[in-house]
Amino acid sequence: MKCLNSWMILVIGCFIYLVACSTVEAKRNKNRVRGKVQSNSTVEEEDVFSPWTRWSRCSRRCTQKRIRRCIHPFACDRDVVREKRVCKIGRCLFFRKTTSGKNVSVETDESRKQNESKRDELWNLNRVQRRRHKSGVDTETPKIHLLNRFKCGVSPVAERTPEIWKNLRIIGGREAQKGSWPWQLALLNRYREPFCGATLIAPKWALTAAHCLRRKLIVRSGEHNLMSIEGSEQESLVVEQYVHPDYDEATVHNDIALLKLRNPFVFDNHTQAACLPQQQDSLDSDSRGIILGWGKHKSTAIYGTDDLHQAEVPIVDPEECQKSYDTYPITRTVICAGYKQGRIDSCAGDSGGPLLVRKNGRWTLFGVTSFGDGCGEKGKYGIYSSVPKYVKWIRKIVFKYS
Repeated sequence: MKCLNSWMILVIGCFIYLVACSTVEAKRNKNRVRGKVQSNSTVEEEDVFSPWTRWSRCSRRCTQKRIRRCIHPFACDRDVVREKRVCKIGRCLFFRKTTSGKNVSVETDESRKQNESKRDELWNLNRVQRRRHKSGVDTETPKIHLLNRFKCGVSPVAERTPEIWKNLRIIGGREAQKGSWPWQLALLNRYREPFCGATLIAPKWALTAAHCLRRKLIVRSGEHNLMSIEGSEQESLVVEQYVHPDYDEATVHNDIALLKLRNPFVFDNHTQAACLPQQQDSLDSDSRGIILGWGKHKSTAIYGTDDLHQAEVPIVDPEECQKSYDTYPITRTVICAGYKQGRIDSCAGDSGGPLLVRKNGRWTLFGVTSFGDGCGEKGKYGIYSSVPKYVKWIRKIVFKYS
């Protein structure tokens, strides 16, 4: 009988405990909405979640993130709580939404609409004009104009450390010294993601490949590591795009375009312009050029490199290049460069970037990276639009629309 009474007491005690737990859980659930903890449950979160991690490094979209993890699994409705905020950096061009949470400002519906309206105005297609210019007869462009008013082709950083020029011939290329190529630009899409390169030729003008054009573009100078903000970067919106009139999307012939920028870049140690060649300039097979970019290090790679890379490539005779490309016509409007054994080459993500040759002590833009058959494949070469063949058109556009 005593054993039976003890058993009954134990059962009743368990029942009371279960009822009490259910009541506590019901009260707790009142503070939860669709799996998210409301702001009035902050004290409870402090009890069941770890402290916040430090804010992450500012991303290329000008946002930072932090997290806290659940330390009491039975009391949490999720494993991780995440927060995001806009970086406190004045140079960020766009307002980014923040995720509501502790110590993070929340964007109201009204402010969100205002900022979206401003962003739409910023990207107004009426301000971003893409034009094909007919050749036609034009009055002679003066020899002294906007492209001759500043010093070009000189790298202040590299001039202080000239030994960096001795280490260019490395199989597969190597990471460039920060600031050594101040005319190298990163071309960003509307989501601020780098996908092509370009070359600065004047404070408000850049040269790139026609196949790199998008309706909405940003160019960034002073860039080295794409994953970090280093303080040397400058950015400007592209307001006009000038495609060569004879550009053929199917054959990629005349793959060259000019970009006019909204705000001129300020020349400093990390932002300068490359020199343009003369129309009569040419390169023989004994010449060597420098290629730059953040593209893939091999064709099978998923992503490009974080840091700017450089490599030296020899100029290839057109006849030799034609053998490599069989039926594809290698015309005088392109330059072939690379090694017969492969390994060193431009690749996806390098398009629009420069092929540079040092002439009279200054770096001159002789080519614009266009395409290739694979990346660093044996017996294949990179194809670059020959800038000397287009320099008359370039000067005409810059003079007319500056």
